[in-house]
Amino acid sequence: MLDAAAALLGHFPELLARLPADLDLDRLARETKAIQRRREVADGAGLLRIALARGPGGLSLRQTAAWASLLGIAELSSPGLKYRLNQATGFLAAYRLRWQIELAYKRLKSLLHIDRLPTRTERGPQSWLHAHLILALLCDDLSQDFLESSP
Repeated sequence: MLDAAAALLGHFPELLARLPADLDLDRLARETKAIQRRREVADGAGLLRIALARGPGGLSLRQTAAWASLLGIAELSSPGLKYRLNQATGFLAAYRLRWQIELAYKRLKSLLHIDRLPTRTERGPQSWLHAHLILALLCDDLSQDFLESSP
């Protein structure tokens, strides 16, 4: 499991670079009360890194605590880590929602080509965009119906 975590988290700076520029992990961690005092975990990026090691990285609580200590991210016992991650559910949910919004926007841009507006009139872009957004909503609704009805 340590190899999976190392592979996942070895690219952490690249992951942080892909986050939206206006996403402040520290502010989000404070607003969601995931970090109230900076004794155990210093910042939002560290908290996200620990959560990724524990979740997708597949490390146990003990392994995650040791790993975080070795990298200087946090000094936590296994129960302390469990408590900290339980406190971070709001932070992680907000991060997950933000990421889903980014992915949905990216999907709309690539599938419906809403990044290019092929109109020449002043009101044309608004009409073109509304039509494509209605199409996207209808397709999403139909696909959800299809997914729920398939065996």
